[in-house]
Amino acid sequence: MSASAAEVIYQLLVDLELAEVSDGWETYISFMPDEPNIAIGIYDAAGRPDGRVMTGEKIIHPGVQIRIRHPIYRTGAQRVRAIATALDNQIKTVVAVESDTSYILHNVSRQGDILSVGMDEQDKQRRHYWTINAVLTYAEIPIVALIGRSIGSGFVRTIGTGVFRKIA
Repeated sequence: MSASAAEVIYQLLVDLELAEVSDGWETYISFMPDEPNIAIGIYDAAGRPDGRVMTGEKIIHPGVQIRIRHPIYRTGAQRVRAIATALDNQIKTVVAVESDTSYILHNVSRQGDILSVGMDEQDKQRRHYWTINAVLTYAEIPIVALIGRSIGSGFVRTIGTGVFRKIA
């Protein structure tokens, strides 16, 4: 796969208007700078092994960690709950990460509940932090497959619409 799990989740949250362009929530992949006060960091994390296929290939569901920071507890808690709910609702969602490639996000499985980690002792700005840990099942699909060729049977939910459409 060309895009990492963190890149797929980043684009998903941007498409759902939960990150980057929404209400000043700056979002970063693989780091979170000291500023701004309101930020989301999305990190690739340990995945979960799921056996191997007959050819010997190991199946691993890649992991992500989402870290949220906000100076106001209630506001940050509302955003982290919205992100957790959005992740829980992903079923066969197409996410376009690159101009010529999309990914079908079959599932996001959170590994436990939202974790409020309080305030960092070194953080003199008294900002609250939360984390969400999850593993993904996703696959790359070329854009041409979405336009005119078959990519398998089932239904795909187009991001932001809540509408399911049949894929051939």
